[in-house]
This record gives sequence, C-alpha cells and structure tokens, in this order.
Amino acid sequence: MTYNPDRLDELAQKIGILPSFVDRTTNITYKADDKSKQAILKSLGFNADRDQEIEASFLKLKKEQYETLIDKTILIRQSEQAHLEIDVRLLKEEADTSLIWQIKTQEGEEFEDEVSLNLLEVITEEVVGNKVYQVRQLCLALEMEMGYHELKVSLKGKNREETASLIIVPDKCYMPDVLAGEKKVFGYPIQLYSLKSTTNWGIGDYTDLKKMVDVASKTGASFIGVNPLTALFQDNPDDASPYFPCSRLFLNPLYVDMEAVSEAKDNVEFQELKECPIFKEHLFKAREGDLVDYKKVSAIKKQAFKILFKKFREMHFDDEGVAKTKRGRDFEAFIKEKGKALENFALFQTLRNVASKTKKSMMWREWQKSHQHPKSQELREFVKNNEMSILRICYQQFVAFEQFQSVLKKIEKLPLGLYTDMPVGVSDNSAEVWSNQEVFMQGVTTGAPPDTFNLNGQDWSLAPFNPRVLKKTGFKAFIDVIRSAMKGAGAVRIDHAFGLMRLYLRVQGATGAYLKYPFKELTGIMALESHLNKTVVIDEDLGTAPDGFSDEMIKLNAFSFKIMHYQQDWQGLLVPQMYAPCSLIATGTHDLPSYTGFFKELDLDLGLEKKTISLEQYQEHKQNRKKEKLAFIEAFKRQGYSVSLSNEAYLKLKEVPVWFIPYIYKYLAKTKSKILLVRPEDVFEMEQQFNLPGTYMEYPNWRYKLPVSVENMLKDKRLLEIKDILKEERIES
Repeated sequence: MTYNPDRLDELAQKIGILPSFVDRTTNITYKADDKSKQAILKSLGFNADRDQEIEASFLKLKKEQYETLIDKTILIRQSEQAHLEIDVRLLKEEADTSLIWQIKTQEGEEFEDEVSLNLLEVITEEVVGNKVYQVRQLCLALEMEMGYHELKVSLKGKNREETASLIIVPDKCYMPDVLAGEKKVFGYPIQLYSLKSTTNWGIGDYTDLKKMVDVASKTGASFIGVNPLTALFQDNPDDASPYFPCSRLFLNPLYVDMEAVSEAKDNVEFQELKECPIFKEHLFKAREGDLVDYKKVSAIKKQAFKILFKKFREMHFDDEGVAKTKRGRDFEAFIKEKGKALENFALFQTLRNVASKTKKSMMWREWQKSHQHPKSQELREFVKNNEMSILRICYQQFVAFEQFQSVLKKIEKLPLGLYTDMPVGVSDNSAEVWSNQEVFMQGVTTGAPPDTFNLNGQDWSLAPFNPRVLKKTGFKAFIDVIRSAMKGAGAVRIDHAFGLMRLYLRVQGATGAYLKYPFKELTGIMALESHLNKTVVIDEDLGTAPDGFSDEMIKLNAFSFKIMHYQQDWQGLLVPQMYAPCSLIATGTHDLPSYTGFFKELDLDLGLEKKTISLEQYQEHKQNRKKEKLAFIEAFKRQGYSVSLSNEAYLKLKEVPVWFIPYIYKYLAKTKSKILLVRPEDVFEMEQQFNLPGTYMEYPNWRYKLPVSVENMLKDKRLLEIKDILKEERIES
C-alpha cells in the first residue's frame, strides 16, 4: 500500500498523535513509526493506509468539525463563566436567521434568549466539500453554580438544533480543613489483600480494614490508603492485579468478610460448610500461607456465596420473587440505583462463567455474535435462563457495597478518612469495555514507553478511552469512573495522572506513540467531582512528565506524588524544608521495594533474575545504588542524626541498620509535604515487593502478605517507635 508519509504525519498530528517524545532520564528521543500512527488513527475511526484513505480522513475530520452547530461538551471554570465564548458553526446561507439558546441547570431552572446571527462575529470561514461554513462566536455572561448543566441551541426557522453538556467547574480541587495552612498528616497505604488476621479467609477483607482503622486511630494517623478495590474476573482469580479490572464501577467480592454477612447468622448450611474437614483444610492453608492463594480463596468464598444467596432468597423474597422484607427491598433499591451498569456487569460475568464451564473462549469478541453486545435482542433468552446466576452476582455486589459502607462509617473517626486509588484503565476484555464499546479504542492498548528499568517498555493490556467519543458523550464514562473512586473517600490517587494529558498507546509489532487527551476537560471534571465528593486529589506523576503538566496540576491544588530517593538537588537528598507543601511524600509505591529491600538491593537482583533489566543496566544500577545509600547517610548527618559508621563500613553492611527506617521517617515527617505515607512494608521490614512491573506469572505479583497480622500491629515495637517519631515531628505540628 502506498501513502504519502508527510500527509500521514499531518493527519496524525491534527488528531493528537505525538510524532516523538524525549525520555528526560536518558535524553533519548523516541519517534513514532508509521504503523503506530496508522493503527491509532484507525482505532479513532480514521483509515490511513493509502493516500486515498488519508485524504478521505482529512475530509471526515473537517466534516466532524463543522457539521455540528456547537461542541457536544462545553466546559468552563467558575471564575471565567462571565465571559463564555461558544463557537457556532453553520452554513453561510443559514446566517440570515437568529439563534435561540436555552440553558437548563442541574437544579431544573430554565432560561433562554434569542440573538440575530448577523450580530455574531465571524471567526472563520471554511469550504468543506462543496459547502461553505462559517464559525460565529456566541458570547454569554453566566452566573451559575458549579455542576452539570445542559445547553441547547437551534436556528430559528431551520431544522437544526444541538444539545450540549455545559459543565461549570471550580478553579481548584477540594482542600479540607485538615490540610489547611501548615497542617500536615500521615497515613498507612495498605494493599488490602496483604492483611493477615485471625479471622479472614486467606485474604484481607473489609473487617480487617476496619481493624486497621483502630491501628491508625491509636497511632495518630489521619487516613488509610487502599489499593483499587474494583471488580476483577471471578472466573480467573489468578488474574489478581487490582490495576487490571473487569470494572472500575464495582467492587471485588473476594474482600467480603463472609462471616459478617447477615445471611451467615443462624445459617445451618453455612455452619456445616465451615465444619466440613476439606473446607477447614483449605481455609487453614489459605489463611496461614505467606502468599494469597487466589484460586483457593475464590473457591471457598464461591461456595459460601451460593449458600448465603440461597438463604437470602428464602428469607427476603416470596415464591414469585417479590421482596417481602426491608432487606429484600433494599436489594431491589440497590439494583435500581446501580442501573444498567450493574445489569451489564452481572450479565457479562455470567456469560464468562458459562463460557468457562463449556470451555469456550473467554474473549468476548470471539463469542457468538448475539453475545458480543449488551444491546443484542438475542441475549434476552440467555438472561431468562440464567436469572438466578445474574442475581447472585448482583447480591455479591450488594453485600460488598454494604460492607464497604460500614468501613466508610468507621473510618469517619480519622480526619482524612479513606484514600482510594483510581486505575488508569480497564482490561480490554472487561465488562466495562463490553458495556461501552463505542467509548473505548480497539486494536491498541495502554502502556509505558521504554525506560531505564524496562528495556521494552510496558504493555498494560488496558483499553484506552477514545478521547473524541468522550467529548461527544459529555465525558459520562470518565465521570462515572472518577465519581466511583471518590465516593466516600477523603482522598483519591489518580493512577498515571499523565494520562489526563497524554497516554502512551502500544501497537503490536510497532513502536507505539503518545496520544493527546482533552486535559482541560478531564482535569476540570476531576476538580468538580473533587468538590462534589469532598475528596483531595493526588496525582501519581512519577516518570516522564508532559510539558506544562506539573505547573497546571499545582494551579489545580492537586497533590504531586513524591518518592524520597528521587528528590535530590546539587548537594544530595532534598532537605525537608525544600519540599513543596502541596505534595505527598513516600518511600515508594506498590511497584517499588520496601526500604529494606532497597537497602539490600533485592529489587536489582530480582530485576536481573526476571529479565526486566539487562546485565548492563543491573551493573549501572548497582553503582547508582551505592550513591543513593550514601545520599541517605549524608542527609541524616546534615540533620544531626547520630551515625557512627564510616561511609565505607556503612556500604559493607549486609543487614539494614536498626536506625535506618526510623531515621527515614523522622526525616520525612519533617518535610513540608502535607501528606506522608508510612508504608507498613517499611515498618515491618518486608523484603518482598508487591509487584514487579514487566512480569506476569513469573513473579507472585499482588500475592505477598504483610509479615505482621492486623491484631499484632499495635504490639510491634517497630510500629510504636515510628508512632513516637511521628508524634514528635508531625502529629503535634
């Protein structure tokens, strides 16, 4: 196939595909190849394999720009709404009439006006095909509450009208009193699955999380952070990454405490299950193992859910399926509240469960045609035949949300509450994509470009939002996801926040390329939802930042995510007084080792063993690690902390000095960063890291448990020592 590469580049850049980017760490420039550009364009609805297709795509793009009267989404900040300028696109011959505009606020108030089009300034005139279009500017002075409103415009006497989502957003994200002025807080980031307890069934659960609230409260912490609690794939429990969800709108039922479910009480069949010798053996192994055995945990909880759902139907519904108790009616209200999203999620998971039993493909694009879309009429028969299976999945969500709400109720005792995590994407083979196929791009996946820790970059196998469709649909899919992450949360971490401005899209057999996203709209909605939910925003901004990103996020009051050993200046580690107040400081993330693992260089050995880094990179990192370790000791000395070892003796240590972790947190507690994460894996000297990027089943990702149970944390002298340090340096500040 022949094509003009210059015209391809021009089309790609008009759509928002970046031709290249620079890795700031190595100063290497990476260029996007033509195959990547063509694949991304195709995924956005623009064919570009031949000259003819490229020219047709240019025309299609122009038509899309001019054939709608106004943009489908209009977003403006509250401080700017007195000068709202709206582009109105019309045929030149249509300019002899007037424009009627109507606004309906989210409170239901309506107002409208009419203006002659001849009075509106012509901004530009363009020939599209054989038609001449004009762009005229409508100027409105609004004084409205922030929120989601509706704007409708029409041409008087013409059969043309357009309705747009009018979104009024605040200038900044929400900032609570607990972080006002010079106030500073700390909290514990928890991988919920990793919690050991005497009561859970081999995986941390919502009851364990409530126990962690007591640990946090008694040690002066202001919040607890959790990994994404979103729904994964029930039929494939080994796919355990919380960042590879089936849906970001629903919860993972494996975190349900089965014995705390109402239907477990006085349930003879449930008690018999617990007394079964085989069940007891499985439960013992699941609970006592150092790794979460997802298959075993899933199997025993699946058995329990069947029994509990059976009891639920018997107790709360009559023979006709009509609710006869308050709990039954609460279940019906829950289903109504969650609406089509829950209906589709439960249907999708049931389809997968059936496919799994019959050994059919688990990839929904390979299912029979009638099952490939939730709106298919042929699915009605499947729904009828599998009604109880679908309702059982709805019941699991009902119970999961019920227990999650009980966590939120208890965590109110902490000043900042729960700190949640919003994954950057969703599995391409997920319920979320199956339910909203037009909103997601197909044929490309989200990932990361090559860097010093990953030779080939990373393919996260996540489906990216189609930015053009987001705009056309009022960003509803994005709003649903971010609202779900923020609901009830005091703070939310936006995973890979750079994706609000650009995402690296992977293309099979090609280099991949960055695609721009509507940053103003996405961050505006983020700020709006932050206020509506009273949620602090933390942007995970580790890696190569796009130009202008950090400055804009600072203006928005979004907290930057900082890693201690990355914060350096000419004299070494950044001194505490130099940290930005609007930042979160931590020793690492789930993708990085604890500082015990860091000190022992276990992460480097692991990277070499699992081939995520080359021998050359390994040797380079080993040399750099010496410098990093020396930077710590020099920083401690500058702060006046007692260090009796020489640098040479310090570097020869095989074990972590007893003062190392306490000094780390004494140092971090003094920083100006308003939010400090105290990682339990540091406190309890855990050597394993939770996730090794670039691996799948080669490493037990998302499986390691913390070495200390929830019940024993407050008895552990290491935590009590950190508590005393934080009390001295941060709590009383």
